[in-house]
Amino acid sequence: APDAQPEAGSFSNVLPMVAIDENTESDFSFTTHPKNKPAHYVPRPTGLRARSRLVKTILKRWTIPRCHTVCCHYHTTVASVGDVLDALLDEPCDPLFAPF
Repeated sequence: APDAQPEAGSFSNVLPMVAIDENTESDFSFTTHPKNKPAHYVPRPTGLRARSRLVKTILKRWTIPRCHTVCCHYHTTVASVGDVLDALLDEPCDPLFAPF
């Protein structure tokens, strides 16, 4: 029926797939894909703002006892990062460490 509503869970608003031309050559290659990417991609350094947001997100998952000599629990938790950094800096070097 022309006035029928699509069934729940149907994909009535999805556009139909465009035809695939089997005679065209693919531009994909395991050695050159993506074509516009430089041969040696060097990622940009993570900015201070992004690093701060990530650390703040991690700190929300820590349970740190409140220090009443510090202004607030947030700054108590931030101050505890120094202890973590000291512990990490005391670890031996990791020559295989790499970001992502």
